Amino acid sequence: MTNETISAAAALARELHRGQLTKHGLDYFESHIEGVVSMLQLLFPDCSDEIIAAGYLHDALEDTWATPRSLRDRGISLSSIGWVKEVTRDRSLTYSDWIERLSNSGSIEAVIVKYADNRFNRATMFQLTLDHDRLVERYDQAGRLLEDRLRSEMSQP
Repeated sequence: MTNETISAAAALARELHRGQLTKHGLDYFESHIEGVVSMLQLLFPDCSDEIIAAGYLHDALEDTWATPRSLRDRGISLSSIGWVKEVTRDRSLTYSDWIERLSNSGSIEAVIVKYADNRFNRATMFQLTLDHDRLVERYDQAGRLLEDRLRSEMSQP
């Protein structure tokens, strides 16, 4: 990470998620956040620094004390904040309804971030034993919806 935008987002995400652990007792930032960003860069090597910044912060509004204002106060771009807001789950909807709404009407940048998160979660499902089958189906269904949107966007001239 040589870019200032990416470095600032990574440092902020590390700070926001300090002390959080995954269901397996691993450091949340190192195991999940960095994993999602790695997946994002693997799947979309040409994505912008602001999309990568959103990848680092994709769980900030949902899982930490952060607000859009506090992200802005720390120098995060309005674009990145907007995409983070889009990938923050709307708890008034079921997961599948929320994913369907995001895949149908979300920005392509938010879909890219959520797709990387989805693929990373799906790739690491082997670690879970509780609700494994239910979660596999959930991530597979969400992945199909997000992939459909990505395919339609990428095939347009």
